[in-house]
Amino acid sequence: MSTTLDEYRREFQTMGCVLVPHVVPPQVAMEWADRATSAASNRVDREESGGVVALDEGGAYHHAIADGLEVQKILPELYGFYEGACLWLSYITGRSVITSPYPRSAVTLKVYDRTGDGQGWHRDTNALTALLILTDTDGDYGTLVEGRNLKQFNVRNHAGDLWMMYGRELRHMVPPLPDGVVRVTVPLNYYFTDDVWRPEDADGMIYGA
Repeated sequence: MSTTLDEYRREFQTMGCVLVPHVVPPQVAMEWADRATSAASNRVDREESGGVVALDEGGAYHHAIADGLEVQKILPELYGFYEGACLWLSYITGRSVITSPYPRSAVTLKVYDRTGDGQGWHRDTNALTALLILTDTDGDYGTLVEGRNLKQFNVRNHAGDLWMMYGRELRHMVPPLPDGVVRVTVPLNYYFTDDVWRPEDADGMIYGA
């Protein structure tokens, strides 16, 4: 029996997170992944000691990345998906969801394609995160999320699935990838009409000058 939006809503309101499968056809997701891999040419390789108003606990940042301005150019249909999802995200959260007022970080392509790529424990700078998964990956190499009541989730990588969570509330991380594993995801930054706060210069830290 298929899960209804009401069931997703109940789980989200209980745990602060929920996985919604098959929001994009897998073949479309994998096509976007191919285009994202060639487009995400800005490589991030650094170790952080923590910061950004205590949201970042420190650790590794190893991945390729493209910001929202690039996404609008190279994958306009992905950006269209981002804008069009507000209505049903509002229903699941029970709050009025809006797209980001910060264009550079609204939609981000992240490509993890080298041995050891990953990201340490952190919280996001935006109120609501929807993580669109573009690749299938065998094994437990998805995002680890610490939900409410400290229950930990491993978000498996299945192309076309969407993981949504209170990004600023829930700790999460990407464990280092082993050799030969490729992981492509799209963090979609959303806000609520009554919560559009973002730390000053967060985009500069994430994407560079």
